Amino acid sequence: MKKHKTQKVSISNPVTLPSDSTHEKNSTNQSTITTEISHQPFELIRFDRKLNIYLGACILAFLILSLLKIHGSSVASWNDIIPEGSTSTKSILAGTPKRIRMDEYAVLTPFTLSQYNNNFPVANQAIGGHNAPLIGFVPVNHFVTAFRPNFWAYYFLSQEQAFAWAWNFKTFGILIAVTLMLMLLTGNNLLLSIFGGFWLLYSSGTQWWYSTSWPDCIFLAAILFTCAVYLIFSRNLISLIISTLLFILFSVYYATILYPPYQLPLAYFVIFLLAGYIIHHFDKDIILNKLFIKLGLGISAFVTLGAIFFKFYSDAKPTVEAMMNTAYPGKRTDFGGSGFPTNMFSEYYHMFVNSDSFPQVWINICELSHYINFAPVIIGCMIWYYVSTRKINYLILLPSIFIILIWIWIKIGFPEGIAKLSLMSMSPPKRTQIPFGVANVVLAIIYLGQLKYMKIKDLTLTQKIIPIILTILFLGITAATNDSSSGNFFKTSQLIIGGVIFGIANLMLLLSMNIKFREVIFVMAISVSLIPNVMTNPIAKGLAPIIEHNIYQQVKAIDKADPHQRWIVNGSQFYGYMVQAAGVNVLGGVKYVPDFKTMKVIDGKYKRDTVYNRYAHTVYSSFIDGKDSTVVALNFEDGYTIGIDGCSPRLKELKVKYMIFDRQPQPVEVRCMKRIADSTVQIYQRND
Repeated sequence: MKKHKTQKVSISNPVTLPSDSTHEKNSTNQSTITTEISHQPFELIRFDRKLNIYLGACILAFLILSLLKIHGSSVASWNDIIPEGSTSTKSILAGTPKRIRMDEYAVLTPFTLSQYNNNFPVANQAIGGHNAPLIGFVPVNHFVTAFRPNFWAYYFLSQEQAFAWAWNFKTFGILIAVTLMLMLLTGNNLLLSIFGGFWLLYSSGTQWWYSTSWPDCIFLAAILFTCAVYLIFSRNLISLIISTLLFILFSVYYATILYPPYQLPLAYFVIFLLAGYIIHHFDKDIILNKLFIKLGLGISAFVTLGAIFFKFYSDAKPTVEAMMNTAYPGKRTDFGGSGFPTNMFSEYYHMFVNSDSFPQVWINICELSHYINFAPVIIGCMIWYYVSTRKINYLILLPSIFIILIWIWIKIGFPEGIAKLSLMSMSPPKRTQIPFGVANVVLAIIYLGQLKYMKIKDLTLTQKIIPIILTILFLGITAATNDSSSGNFFKTSQLIIGGVIFGIANLMLLLSMNIKFREVIFVMAISVSLIPNVMTNPIAKGLAPIIEHNIYQQVKAIDKADPHQRWIVNGSQFYGYMVQAAGVNVLGGVKYVPDFKTMKVIDGKYKRDTVYNRYAHTVYSSFIDGKDSTVVALNFEDGYTIGIDGCSPRLKELKVKYMIFDRQPQPVEVRCMKRIADSTVQIYQRND
């Protein structure tokens, strides 16, 4: 462990420190003793009154919000997408739903409702081929759900409460898990640790990708790091056992998310972070304490995980292989170097963009969102620190190396062999920038926590001024870069405001700045920049915009009277999503895994399999040429249209009985059907 500046500590009375502390327990009759601390004191998480109150408040808030059905979903977008005469603010308590979050309200939510309405099957053709629900990260009647506590509530709460539980699990998972991880990394600095959790939660990169599995990845990575530290450093048997069980539980949760673009780089970051922590706090007496118990628990954990993963993979193998061999996203390979959709420092000015107003060259509000970056100033200061003192802080060095390597991946790329060997070829740079950003936030918090142990003596006036000048120049470069890369989107006043806020934050990181309240000032500067992100997602209650919609209700009523029939939606893709949510076996909607059994009937001998062999939004429309021909056309990388005659014998073979039109159909389109419902949509039943 690297030694740090000697500090004087006065102890007025004897104290008993936690059993995992490296301090010796003191027992003395002296009223005052003075001892030397020659390094940063080591201690695992100090669960004192303040931390316990915070954790208790988080758990209580999680339970209350879930039971009240309160969440942040943009499901209220359905009020405007398919209006039915009710209020456009149904279910909204505050804020506005975000139409761009289509992957949430139009994909994942219908998937989940489809599973709920079918009692969580392992196979669900409405979602996709093979056992699509097993890898689609939805509740499913399979042992893997035992390792996904975000879905447990579907088995003991109402549908809407369980939905809120799963949503809030991400929020409070981050607030709790990240805080505990940072308590370790900052030496139990409660202010920085709690702030770090809120910083990651309300960063735009988290909020604008909230409906994906990304927030889960954040808190799971934090939990796994914390468990690993306890398994290595704890000397308490109960702590070791609990850490082992949690490590198994959340390792399965993390691994079965099955989204490598996020998982791989984040896993590498945890490895670098753990290595830095071990080297920084290395003490063989602590590590070797209860060594055989630790080894036994560690081996047991990995054997158990091996058995679990083998069983899961055995059940999911055909589905995983089908997904891996799709044209999109399965065969997607990248060697890096494509850069950021924006730039490394666009978050300095993110407070001035929103979903309706942003630089068009930055694609969209989601793609341009990531995390605040202080790496240049931090790495520069650490180089200066090493040159001046010849000391290395591995707790900062290892995460910094990771950040540099990922920056190389994003901006320059890796050789093909290294990209494939490291599996980074599965993580396109535009997705890698998200884990890269989290690493930057964690690095900043660690660095702030370590500043009191890193001092450079006898600085001259010049040595104090030069870092300030360089920092100001750096802020000028970020302003110029954002102005040019955004197509001169930002006003001069906005560039100045952003420069001032982050100029203050960067100055607080300088080793030469000896400011008493630097942590508080830094926290305030970052908090100001995060305020606009707080209402990125709305505050909503329940799922009324879907489950009370007349289309949903009509389809459910027909399905109840005549269950297990196949449906087809002719027209808008959104009607397909709504019908999919109702739980019927619909041909349209989003297919997580290609359904080749269905497509063989439609396409004959898979002549156009390159079109539908993908994760895709599928839309059906009428195509009548008197020859029973079909048209399969690719519209987007993740979307295709199928043109088919509603009276085609192919649909009879597929056992399609009900057809929905989003318009008044022509007589020829329904020549073999009878209308059974007419409201927002036209519902027909085939006569055969």
